[in-house]
Amino acid sequence: MRGILDRGLDILHTMTLIAPDRGELWWEIAVLHSRLGNLKTAIATLEGYLAGPSAAAHTGRGELEDLLRRLRGKVN
Repeated sequence: MRGILDRGLDILHTMTLIAPDRGELWWEIAVLHSRLGNLKTAIATLEGYLAGPSAAAHTGRGELEDLLRRLRGKVN
């Protein structure tokens, strides 16, 4: 299973090179990192995206922020 999740991360990271403003890609990257046990990386992924200019116009910003809060809760 880990290999599939790692491959998914590789594909999603490639997709963000093409469409870095697509918040759903960053959501999926964070979720996969979370499933792999990389909570700090998942949190950093969302924080990085939300701090950028693309996130301000993203219609799903609230959902991304909610996921970030839940991930932070798992770390604490």
